[in-house]
Amino acid sequence: MSNDYVLQSERKYPVPEAVVSIMPYERNPQHGVQPLTVQAQQWVFETSLFSQQKFKRISGTTEFTDYFWPFCSNPDRYEILIKLIVNLFVLDDHLETPYGDIDRRVPEAEAIFGQLYRVYDKLLQPTDSAGQPESVPFHDWKPYVLGAYAIYDKWTDGMVEECAHLQHNKVFDNLDEFFEVREKSVAILMIYHLIEYAENLFVPESEWLNPIVQQLLQKLSRLAVICNDMYSLEKELMDAGNKGPSGVYNCVAVFAQMQNISLEESMTHWSKEFKDLETIIVKLSDEILAADWASPDTRRFVRSAMYATGGHWKVSTMLDRSCSLKSSESLFKAISQLVRLTSVDLSDNQEPTEEPCNLLTKLADNSFTLQSVNDSQYNPLRINLKLNQIAQIGDQAFAGLDRPVTLDLSFNNLTQLTANTFAHMLSYEPSKIIIKGNHVNCVCGLKWVYVNSTIRPKMSGLLRCDDKRYFSSLTDTDFKNCT
Repeated sequence: MSNDYVLQSERKYPVPEAVVSIMPYERNPQHGVQPLTVQAQQWVFETSLFSQQKFKRISGTTEFTDYFWPFCSNPDRYEILIKLIVNLFVLDDHLETPYGDIDRRVPEAEAIFGQLYRVYDKLLQPTDSAGQPESVPFHDWKPYVLGAYAIYDKWTDGMVEECAHLQHNKVFDNLDEFFEVREKSVAILMIYHLIEYAENLFVPESEWLNPIVQQLLQKLSRLAVICNDMYSLEKELMDAGNKGPSGVYNCVAVFAQMQNISLEESMTHWSKEFKDLETIIVKLSDEILAADWASPDTRRFVRSAMYATGGHWKVSTMLDRSCSLKSSESLFKAISQLVRLTSVDLSDNQEPTEEPCNLLTKLADNSFTLQSVNDSQYNPLRINLKLNQIAQIGDQAFAGLDRPVTLDLSFNNLTQLTANTFAHMLSYEPSKIIIKGNHVNCVCGLKWVYVNSTIRPKMSGLLRCDDKRYFSSLTDTDFKNCT
């Protein structure tokens, strides 16, 4: 778990110290029950499609279960809620990260979430082998189905809308338009809805629809988005790579763009909004708790919603999935001393630092300066940098390599591949670059590859361009206006 925690001072955009919640919070006493938590995590991992290292980035999110539903006393339901929360973050990373199945692409999002709907529909009306209705025990439902049950068309629709807005560089005219989508995609309403499941409550429909209760839920949702976006900004910017603030769906970034202010100034604005909103929420909850019409279950629900909100803030201050990035200068310097080296594997969070979740985001000049033992002895070298967050590579990053190289840069955040960076390395036989899983500016940007019959075969892997076409499908016509 220590891999997921960093100090506020290590953030590039720290959340202001004034953001201290006045909401109560408590940790579920079942959090220490083992092997329940470990088994629940393993259950999700096996279907996550992530490597162990990528899953580490998510596994710490079980803390949210402890603080969202501190009064859930049923072990079976607690286990289901753990699976649900971790699986939500799995889906979230599949949606937002370059190594995920969706990576903010609308068609993939619609297809995958459509599968969830179909599974959900089947579970609502299951049949046995004879075609007769058959019940499915609630305890056996997959956690993503439980999530769909709680929110159905809200969360998934919000996720797809986010993808569409980012894909089309949506510019917001007002914040209400942004929050209409964001309050769905953050899935916070699901957290409140599942309080009834966690504590075996039933809020009467008439009380649930009471305007004061609905107003409270709306304010709680808005507060949760602000809290989430302030603390997750660092992680989202890292996932967005060189797209910067325009590549994240976050109220801090959106407000900064709307007002033409810095991210730091936007963060200060939202810290004040956070405090003001909490004051309103406390007044609304006090009014409901004192109302004659409120049933015991409704009062318990409101109390637990307040604890869930305070718990959300508490976990956000502890858990940081952005994984602070440290300099790799000393690492590459050490590598350069290993003259007989034949393989370097820094893929999938494998940078050997104290925090395994560290990811490479750029390669500076002279990152690799490995020299041969003598002029006649060349050790072919394999460099594996796949599944990082590399968005920038210096022109001289590989200039010190004087031997054949197989370079794997697949599934990073690269948009440019320049001749200055790679031509020298590719001049050695049999060098090659594996580049799939990036969204590179192919037209004009890769003309130097297209026109060179010697270099072109050395670009290995199915390369999808930033305009969604594949490099292999481009023709002379695509490059006719390039200099």
